[in-house]
Amino acid sequence: SYSALLGFQALTLMSLSLGALSAWAILLSMVAPKPVVYLLLGGWFVVGDKILTIIQNSMDASWIKELLLWVFEYTPNFSRWNLWTRYTDGVGPLSTTDWGATLIQAALFISMAWFLSDFIFRRKPL
Repeated sequence: SYSALLGFQALTLMSLSLGALSAWAILLSMVAPKPVVYLLLGGWFVVGDKILTIIQNSMDASWIKELLLWVFEYTPNFSRWNLWTRYTDGVGPLSTTDWGATLIQAALFISMAWFLSDFIFRRKPL
């Protein structure tokens, strides 16, 4: 049986995921050419979590690994916001605390990208 609450949580997080992807696309389009933005965001959305796993498993403890892990902690991980596998496997919904924290995290990433985009846009000469 499928949980209606988990379905609602999955829809909400996917909507925020799309919003985050759009906000970051706007931000990156201010500083990079369009094909680079497509490549970066497409790769980030599709295989970002797999790249993080490869980095964690393949690199020895070094300052480069620590730097990369630190950077990845402050970037959106779209796989955490995808609850459809959890939904189709029949797992129960997230707790209110976990869901709320994930919503706040997504809202912060969207807001951060919007504010940086606005700042860069206002600084660009017309």
